[in-house]
Amino acid sequence: DIAEEGLEQTLAQVASLGATRLSLTAAWPGQAVMRPRAPAQRLHFPECGAVYFKPDKAGWKDARLRPKAADLVMVEDIFATLPVRAQREGLAVEARVVLLPYVPPAAQTTVEPAGPEAKPFRPETLYVRNAFGDRLPGYLCPAREDVRRYLIDLVNDLARSGVESVVLERYGFPLFDFSRMPGGDVIADAPAAQFLMGVCFCDACVARGEAMNIEISPLAWRVRNFLERVLSGESGPVPPLTASPDGLAEIDELLPAYLRARNDIVGTLVRDLRSELREDVKVTAFPG
Repeated sequence: DIAEEGLEQTLAQVASLGATRLSLTAAWPGQAVMRPRAPAQRLHFPECGAVYFKPDKAGWKDARLRPKAADLVMVEDIFATLPVRAQREGLAVEARVVLLPYVPPAAQTTVEPAGPEAKPFRPETLYVRNAFGDRLPGYLCPAREDVRRYLIDLVNDLARSGVESVVLERYGFPLFDFSRMPGGDVIADAPAAQFLMGVCFCDACVARGEAMNIEISPLAWRVRNFLERVLSGESGPVPPLTASPDGLAEIDELLPAYLRARNDIVGTLVRDLRSELREDVKVTAFPG
């Protein structure tokens, strides 16, 4: 919208509304956006995995998961000019970063650091993996070091533009409605099953659980067993189908502790980000 209407006209319109803050989307996962005020294209379909500022290439040269600037940024990099100009008009600028679902850009060809052991890197290996070993496409696991590094470096890179605050959205573990899938009606009335179908048992999450002295193999087996009973429509006694700590503890007494570890994964991600970010940049976080 700003690229079409022009920076000066946009700032004038915002000021005329009596607004004191301008929110710009810096990262969007590729879902369609409606543009009610647009003069022409009313529906915008963003590029998958693209960001709306120019990343510092030098800062990402050793990263396995890298951002790609949208083609629109090649025409005009709004984040390079708007924050400073807006502040002159008394407008605070915040950047909105929506991480998930992450779809790798079509041109994603990053490799591991150069050397004789270098090999192609596939971002989908970082996706959440449930108790059955199924990966959830687009949902990066925040326990993975590459994912944590990506979000922290992305926000730090963005902060160079001069934004006063950053709003993080959808960077935690997904709350996925599996009942909407074809065949998913079998778990529509089983909140615990819906929840557990999306609980991650990837190597990084398992390592976190083991660090808390949780025996993961029997835990994962009981989760699978519970899910198989629900998915098969078993009519015999099944533990309470609620996602409450008490209900989940009936599946395995260590399950609530494993889930607390996952909450810690999300909480420490924001803490680690805050420790590396400029002190004057405010961070607001909505993980789900």
